Amino acid sequence: MDNDKESKVKESKVNKRKDSKCPKKQGKATPEFFGITTEEKAELGLLAVKLKEVSVNFNLHTFLLRNKNKQGFFPPADKVIKISKFIVENKVTFKDSNLWAYMTTAVKREQRQSFADKNIKEGEDFKKIQPIGLLLNPALLKERG
Repeated sequence: MDNDKESKVKESKVNKRKDSKCPKKQGKATPEFFGITTEEKAELGLLAVKLKEVSVNFNLHTFLLRNKNKQGFFPPADKVIKISKFIVENKVTFKDSNLWAYMTTAVKREQRQSFADKNIKEGEDFKKIQPIGLLLNPALLKERG
């Protein structure tokens, strides 16, 4: 009888893991899933340790996961690395400050700039290709000369 209870408990734990939204529990926790390279992953790990030295209460990995849960995507890794390096270089300035609030505002600012740059680049690429009307009606191409 005890074996039945134990097996049911084990089965329920296995089923919970399968139904979990966590990529690590699903076996999908690869750097490609998170959109980062292995070098960025290693650098983020080192910076997480260094940020713990600046503020014991701040955990970079928790920050990234909560940011992902709020926005639905991870912030660009290169921007997070840039901000984290700045904080580590200026430890004395950030020693008694709220790192969570600073990182949140800095990441939002950098993300806006990153997305704006991406949109500008896509717009320039779009201008380089032929207009859709010319592709649909080649007679217009002759009229343009």
